Amino acid sequence: MSAIRYCATAAGRVAYSTVGAGPALLCDSGWVTHLRGQLELSADVWHPDEALAESDGHVRPEFLWAALDCAGGIGAFGNAVPNGPPFVLGRRSARQLGPVRARKPYIVVGWRLAEEGRKMLAGSALFTTDGQAVGVARATWIRLG
Repeated sequence: MSAIRYCATAAGRVAYSTVGAGPALLCDSGWVTHLRGQLELSADVWHPDEALAESDGHVRPEFLWAALDCAGGIGAFGNAVPNGPPFVLGRRSARQLGPVRARKPYIVVGWRLAEEGRKMLAGSALFTTDGQAVGVARATWIRLG
């Protein structure tokens, strides 16, 4: 198992880990500011690198799941204190709805569904630039401490 490390950013402390070799998967989601106050929604454009794809150009499912995981976590934590207790992923389910091709732009979004005590429930989705959903996920995050 890979060790969890932390680095300081302008937005606060960020946890990360590394596993294996090859290109890194980074989703640096931001808030959709014109909807802030109406929806707690984070979004980013994801351009999957061709190194994440099979020989036919389709992105391997584990990278789709990772992109949905990042967006859902960021959406779930929303206004949680960055230097507060850490969270762990308790449960997650995801479904691919359509093909995801390398070197094409996709919109990845995440949001908080509910908060129940120490649990935060999150949703996330991946869309083509035409608005077609190609992946969806739901996760339960648990606050430690």
